[in-house]
Amino acid sequence: MSRQPRRLFVRPLLVGLLTVLPVGLVRAQTGPVSNVGTAAAQFLKIGPGARATAMGSAYAGSGGDISSAYYNPAGLSRVTGGGEATFSHANWLVGTTFDYAAASFNTGFGAVAFSVTAFQVPEDIVRTSDRPYGNGERFDAGSFALGMSYARLLTDDFAIGGGIRFVREQIWHESAKAIGFDFGTLYRTPFHGLSLGAGISNFGTRLQLEGRDLIFDTDPTPDTNNSTDVVGSQNATGRYDLPLTFRVGVAMDVYRSESFSLAGALDVSHPNDAPEFLNGGAEAGFRDIVFARAGLRHHFLDNAEGGFAYGGGIAYTLVGIKLKADLSVSDYGRLSNVPMFSLSVGY
Repeated sequence: MSRQPRRLFVRPLLVGLLTVLPVGLVRAQTGPVSNVGTAAAQFLKIGPGARATAMGSAYAGSGGDISSAYYNPAGLSRVTGGGEATFSHANWLVGTTFDYAAASFNTGFGAVAFSVTAFQVPEDIVRTSDRPYGNGERFDAGSFALGMSYARLLTDDFAIGGGIRFVREQIWHESAKAIGFDFGTLYRTPFHGLSLGAGISNFGTRLQLEGRDLIFDTDPTPDTNNSTDVVGSQNATGRYDLPLTFRVGVAMDVYRSESFSLAGALDVSHPNDAPEFLNGGAEAGFRDIVFARAGLRHHFLDNAEGGFAYGGGIAYTLVGIKLKADLSVSDYGRLSNVPMFSLSVGY
């Protein structure tokens, strides 16, 4: 008898907080100062999973699939069965490609996931001031991240999660390395599956380019007759932060019946190299087999290219194995649209 009044009080309180908090965070601007261009490893901002991207990347409050390892590692605790494996591919902007592969395993002490992210730039010719049309050599560039995540339910409704990733960026003979950490929490209420999630991504060390092309010999005193002819020297490169991002998100089952379901999600993101912005999305399901999705990214962010996203997917269980195929298309305004395709297997 003592628990019912408290539950009646907590539900409207949570609903009010989840409604007001995102709007307050978005409106709380710190001024005209912009940090755009101050963080490296920008490929870490590309969200994996065609389901999540079709919903505008509003996924911090969601859970139940392995893509949660990127948006909020605590969501891994909601993956059912023995775990899940997924692969995502996108033909990104100006000929680049993005690939993401991950696998999770539910154990007696929580859920563990491993992920690999690769971003590749097309190969090009090496140009110099003497040979602007190429000197016969070619170069490439790319980025790579290897991650491990962990999540655990502390109660039936509250979960925590964390992750660590090794990050490497490379251009020709130069490379930079860093270690990043993720932290997240997820709380699910009994009110229509309403969930509140919060997470921090890419909290870690800085990246600094190093490589043989930065090393050269120089004569420090060319106008004297001392015995020192040349000294080994190196060009100084800057040290840049990872793209640290703080997210707060809500997700809810708006309606659910045997044949139809409707879910919505809303995220507020605060990156260290851009102003705050809002992502939102919705998903309609038909008999939990066919899904249609739409979302809006970067709302309230000035000068953002595009923002609309849409897509769909199919899910089917065959001999106890859950198979999912999802497709999303993200609008980037004056740039080309970006399609992403994902395949997932639940075991």
